[in-house]
Amino acid sequence: MSNFSFPPFPEATAIRNPHPQHVIVLGAGLAGLSAGYTLLQYGHRVTILEASDRVGGRVLTLRSGFTPGLHADAGAAFIPGTHTYVVGFVQAFGLKLVPIVPVGITRDFINGQIIDCADTAPCTWPVQLNEFERRTTPLDWLRKYLTPPLGAVLATAPRAPGWPPPSLKAIDAMSYEELLKANGASDGAIAILRMGFSDLWGDGIQAASALLLLRDDAFSIGDKPSASPTAPAPMHPARRQFRAHHAAMSATSGSAPAASAPRTASAVDPKDVYRLVGGSDTLPQAFAERMPGIIRTGTPVVRITQSSTEVAVYLQNESVPIVGDRIVCTLPFSTLRDITVDPPFSPQKATAVQELPYTSVVRVFLEYNTRFWNAQHLSGVASTDLPDSEGATIPGFWIEDATLGQESPQGILDCYITGEWSRRLTVMDEAERVACAQAQVEKVFPGAAAHYSGHAMSQCWDGEPWQKGDYCWFRPGQMSTLAPSIPLPEGRIHFAGDHASALPGWMQGALESGLRAANEINLS
Repeated sequence: MSNFSFPPFPEATAIRNPHPQHVIVLGAGLAGLSAGYTLLQYGHRVTILEASDRVGGRVLTLRSGFTPGLHADAGAAFIPGTHTYVVGFVQAFGLKLVPIVPVGITRDFINGQIIDCADTAPCTWPVQLNEFERRTTPLDWLRKYLTPPLGAVLATAPRAPGWPPPSLKAIDAMSYEELLKANGASDGAIAILRMGFSDLWGDGIQAASALLLLRDDAFSIGDKPSASPTAPAPMHPARRQFRAHHAAMSATSGSAPAASAPRTASAVDPKDVYRLVGGSDTLPQAFAERMPGIIRTGTPVVRITQSSTEVAVYLQNESVPIVGDRIVCTLPFSTLRDITVDPPFSPQKATAVQELPYTSVVRVFLEYNTRFWNAQHLSGVASTDLPDSEGATIPGFWIEDATLGQESPQGILDCYITGEWSRRLTVMDEAERVACAQAQVEKVFPGAAAHYSGHAMSQCWDGEPWQKGDYCWFRPGQMSTLAPSIPLPEGRIHFAGDHASALPGWMQGALESGLRAANEINLS
């Protein structure tokens, strides 16, 4: 099956509009930055308002709590080589990418047991499987159980106005767990398949729309089975497909790739997944450097008004509004719902603003004096059903080497926790949160505590006042009822943000939406 495609990166020279407008951009995340940057190229006057004291939004790189020289991305981190807008801006701004090449085995921890199996061969799992599942691999299960519904999704155009079409309503009405069961997956297989990427959405596979995950799948599959070394690598390292791809690469070469100094990408390969050298925040900073005097930080918006001829934005503690011709609103709906809008949005938009859920995410970063996992021929990546193993019914957490590609003897493990457990960790203090994460890591990587450096940092996205959660997600039925209205303009107010794109949770989605909104205004 062919995957959903990505638009080409825009031409370097934009045709300037002979009728410039004053556009007020709300939010200096990647969507707002790309919209503002593009509008400036078109010749418009731009003011970008950012409530926090920094640019980037949910692109955030942590540094201060680690050994000098180390960093960890606490928000957006991964850049598939197919993501044309991210790669395009990275190259245009002279930034560098480093490919993610896992070294060693990716571990599973399920029902209290450590499982170290090659992802391209059958494995003995501590769960009940059916006969087909016992003699095949999790990637084979995904192909069998998801090919028919995925084909239905691939027959559509995900960026088309009004998407999803009625033909996908039945898939949207099901949770991802219900879809797997309906297509023959056993409870044991579902327990395995949910670990990692699938459970990173919202409150897990039992709560998220099947269509949400299938659409993301449709952007990452290739023309050949993902286990083939020549097939495009899927988007996210938490995916089973990504694991199988690199396991096949290692099998082809006869052994796992040896650890080596990081290499930067001179030519970006669509088969690879990358990180930004120096941290993901180097991209929003590069945007900001090219727009001096345009971005105002520390400016929370409290009220938005519009008429047939102008818009006005009222700021906290300021009586005189900023008046312009158009607004690009990139604020997450989790914060937009707290802002007064006059006249009110249409009923469809107002419902989306009030009801769109956002994933609760906590990231706990633990630094170790040495990357002990490499000495054990492990990648430092693990899919788990923790903290409640042995029959957990709520999402567990995923672990990864956050310093893959950084030159240092030390390493940082990122404990990525979502859903109910994230909400529980959010209300803990920092010391409790770190201790909880350490206890889980010790189960997955016994002996880890002996290598702990004493440095740790955490990021709780629910506690961020200008985000109130991480990326959006959709409950069963919500993609049909909410998604079509999210990107649509409301009078002179245009909408961007990864939530207003076909790729929520991805930097590519944020950038795509920003350019779309800029083009809407430029053509208005």
